[in-house]
Amino acid sequence: MACCQCFCIQCTTGREWSVARQIQQETGLIALVPTLVRVEWKGKVANRKEQTLFPGYIFLYADDKALPPLTRVHHMCRTLVYGPGQRQLYGRDAEIARWIFKHGGVIRESRALREGDHIVVIDGPMKDFDGIIKSVNKQRQRANIEFTFEGITRSIWMAFTWVTSAEEAQFRMAE
Repeated sequence: MACCQCFCIQCTTGREWSVARQIQQETGLIALVPTLVRVEWKGKVANRKEQTLFPGYIFLYADDKALPPLTRVHHMCRTLVYGPGQRQLYGRDAEIARWIFKHGGVIRESRALREGDHIVVIDGPMKDFDGIIKSVNKQRQRANIEFTFEGITRSIWMAFTWVTSAEEAQFRMAE
């Protein structure tokens, strides 16, 4: 399904996955719980763990503008609205929702190429992300990204993998 209309609902924190499944079963909408794959380092060993990117929030995607009633959904708090009857995300919020949709709800590692002291993101979620890279920890292979959603500026650390050439990035993508 092409991503046309985006909505966001708030639910009980910790219940995001069960609420998303219930919405998908009852409405047929795509419901995504944005997840960030974090890389945690213990010594020189990297472990990947998934973490909910926006605790208590689920993004819904529909072909048309009509969002069906969600009154029977357990643990749902509210649909985010901008004003009377304006439930569809727009502007920067819609851009972030579409970015999440494009990556299937899971934000994984990006690939970065070092060009002197400059970093070029050549693949992955950070390539098409228009947030601000605030800082980079080259040793831990993480970048601190700042972006705004629902009027709140958020900062997250995203993992990336160093590659030595664009050809190596293509090779790793094929693996």
